[in-house]
Amino acid sequence: LWAATASAGGLYVQELATPRNGTAQAGQAAYAYDAATAFYNPAGMSRLEKPRWLIGFQPFITDIEFDLKGTTTFDGGEGGQQGGVVPTLGAYYAHPLNDRWALGASFVGISGGALNPDNDWAGRFYITNLSLMALALNPVVSFRVNDWLSVGAGVAVNYGTLDFDLKLPRVGNSIDRDALRGSVEQKIAQSPLPGLIDRINQLPPPIREPILERIDEALAPARAQLQGVSELLEPGPEGKVEMSNVYDFAFNYNLGILIEPCERWRFGITYRSEVDFKMHGDFNVTSLPPIYRALGLTDGNVEAEIKLPHLVRASVYHQLTDTVALMANVGWEQWSSMEFTPITGPAGEGIQVPRDWKDTWHFALGTEWRVAPRWLLQTGAAYDTSPVRDRFQNLPDQPSDRQWRFSVGVVHDWSERVKIGLSYTFIDFGHSPIDTSNAFGRLAGDYQSFDGHAIAMSVGF
Repeated sequence: LWAATASAGGLYVQELATPRNGTAQAGQAAYAYDAATAFYNPAGMSRLEKPRWLIGFQPFITDIEFDLKGTTTFDGGEGGQQGGVVPTLGAYYAHPLNDRWALGASFVGISGGALNPDNDWAGRFYITNLSLMALALNPVVSFRVNDWLSVGAGVAVNYGTLDFDLKLPRVGNSIDRDALRGSVEQKIAQSPLPGLIDRINQLPPPIREPILERIDEALAPARAQLQGVSELLEPGPEGKVEMSNVYDFAFNYNLGILIEPCERWRFGITYRSEVDFKMHGDFNVTSLPPIYRALGLTDGNVEAEIKLPHLVRASVYHQLTDTVALMANVGWEQWSSMEFTPITGPAGEGIQVPRDWKDTWHFALGTEWRVAPRWLLQTGAAYDTSPVRDRFQNLPDQPSDRQWRFSVGVVHDWSERVKIGLSYTFIDFGHSPIDTSNAFGRLAGDYQSFDGHAIAMSVGF
């Protein structure tokens, strides 16, 4: 049960291996025809007359390639193909207790990210591997208030895990030692020390030798320090940092309302509260340059805080004719709460990786056409705004931009109880322009190829 690459406005996954993929998730909070409503809007379970299951499988394929700009000063390549294939699963259940109450549950990947660039790419000091996954077990309950209003709620147990690797630059590799040596020699030549040594050398040996011995003893600690600094700054291999087995459990809740003013119209509103992961795991360093060990960097434990923010989504479903239905979404996600990603290392020293994201908006339109009694065709498109304010705040470990989705699907009624769904979604994740610098250099470029392909297969019964 693996989550797909980063989706929705920030890190939420939108493709959940359900028939809603066929409409680009349009109408998800108002659809309420199968067990997936247990996740999308628990209030919709009030429409189901019998217990329902839905099981979905979804290969998620990403095509991610970075294009370096000429202003990059780090050495290295463009990272090659950073994407891959990630299998995802979803399981949903809804059980009506009577004509008013229903229980249900879902088990899905709600968030994720995966990047795997070449180890020698120019952005290796930011990331060489990333695997972020969040799974949610979400039991829910619904209650039909009257003929036109239903409500639902649930509490989710979320499991989040993170694996993250990067390279450490060898400080000496970025220093021009010849220029540094020349500068030091010039300062020594301009100091009184050479003249003083010349005068001492003119003294008779019985006087000269004791004075030179005293000078050697006085300069010995400085020479040792200079030798130590020289060794720290020697060129050599780059270090590697690995954060592994970093995980946490966190809780949140979700609420839903379904309004049915007439037979052909339905309106749904859902709210999902923030998930605040405070992950703990292993911090390992290998081939570590001496200067980092001198600064206290060593193996140990690491803590990382990752937030998945509040979201609100509203949907409408309209049965236009007996064979055609229209649906739409509008949503909001509070990614402005992600100002930083706090990370605490083995020595207790903390850093805050800047994000400074903004809230995002989601829009979707979809349609369904029953071309035959047992065949339902679907299509839809969705758009999510970018959480990134500008390219100087976009980092290679979580590249983000606006997103477009285009979907087609088909649902076949195998029997009165069994429905089989198949859909394809193309996702354009944008370009994610990046222009960031640190003490060792600058990384500039964008993801000219940043696409996703979700193929969802589901069985409802």
